[in-house]
Amino acid sequence: MAVTIARIEYARLRGRRPRLAGCNARLGVHGQDLFCSLARLTANDGAQGFGWSAMTREDADALLGQAIPDDLRQGVPVALRAVEYPLLDLAAKRAGQPVYAYVARRPVIGPLFAPCYDTSLYIDDLQVADDAAAAALIAQEALEGVARGHTAFKIKVGRGAMHLPLEQGTARDIAVIHAVRAAVGPDAVLMIDANNGYNVNLAKRVLAETVVDRIYWLEEAFYEDARLYAHLQEW
Repeated sequence: MAVTIARIEYARLRGRRPRLAGCNARLGVHGQDLFCSLARLTANDGAQGFGWSAMTREDADALLGQAIPDDLRQGVPVALRAVEYPLLDLAAKRAGQPVYAYVARRPVIGPLFAPCYDTSLYIDDLQVADDAAAAALIAQEALEGVARGHTAFKIKVGRGAMHLPLEQGTARDIAVIHAVRAAVGPDAVLMIDANNGYNVNLAKRVLAETVVDRIYWLEEAFYEDARLYAHLQEW
């Protein structure tokens, strides 16, 4: 008997951030609510799997009755991509493995540990005129993360892309990085995310002026350009 998708359950779950999240380099205030869309599949033999999905009702109607391949480790067929993660969970359960081990085709050796970081340090300081006071505000938010047990932090930067004049915004980004490093101490991992709000010269300037803060990574410095990123990497 072919194994098919017999039932699909779907929910959009609402969560609350510990505080209101402000802007990034290109978007306005993110708010305090966030949502995670999950689907649970039941096959006609009773097996189940769940995971993230952005499916529509039309997707679900089209998926009911679809055959589930015996082996999904080479990839989920395009026709089933709307439920890729629930399908992988279902297949891994059948194999008696966690999903990462099933996909990697290797046995589980000991427990899996995944490092996490506090990504709540948005651009929350636009109402503050003074750079030092603005930096102190973000540093205080970082200390809230320390109190929750975080040892790694990602800071939204790129204030000069849209929200502030370029020079003022760049200088404030640098001041914020300095202040957060001072607040969280020398052993914490510090990352920055410009959401494509820099160009290559701004990225170099910010990295040069925060070298003492030991930035672990710069995420989305600018829109993808292989030549410019190769130049930045070489620099």
